[in-house]
Amino acid sequence: MKKTLFFGVLLCTLGLMTACKSGDKSNDTEKQETKSLIDDETTKADTIPEGYLDMNLPSGTIWKVENETSPIFINFNDAVKQYGDKLPTAEQWEELLNVCTWTWDGMGGYNVVGPNGNFLYFGSAGYSTWDGIDKEWAEAGYYWTSTPEGADKAIYLHFDEKSYKLDKRAIKDRLIVRCVL
Repeated sequence: MKKTLFFGVLLCTLGLMTACKSGDKSNDTEKQETKSLIDDETTKADTIPEGYLDMNLPSGTIWKVENETSPIFINFNDAVKQYGDKLPTAEQWEELLNVCTWTWDGMGGYNVVGPNGNFLYFGSAGYSTWDGIDKEWAEAGYYWTSTPEGADKAIYLHFDEKSYKLDKRAIKDRLIVRCVL
């Protein structure tokens, strides 16, 4: 018995045991830090509403999984009124363009994969002119930002099979909306 106690004290003195007694402060601190990290991740996941996805973007922007559908096409001023701060800014779209991997699916859209492996799909729904004529259905995607460009234009995302970029468009045309948090 004395030999076992002596061996335990020796190991503790030499630092070969990680916790010599239950009250070891460094071990408690490590447990608290680990628990805090787990709680932070759980809290973040619990606060993302259904239908939205965390792509682990530097800005923390959370993207909606699907496009808005009521109405499918909407002009810029109505989109700003209807969706407010849920309408992504040009900077949020730019981040998605630069941080994520965009892959054309061969069927009319892009799979966009975030740094954490989560992905969104952006389909080529085309757009509708101010007088109701649908254009480029299944050929290109047109998505509004909340960023105006002068009195009669706004920034939007445009993509087709060959490229994706932000550009300027007349605010009276009707494009698609994808919301963010």
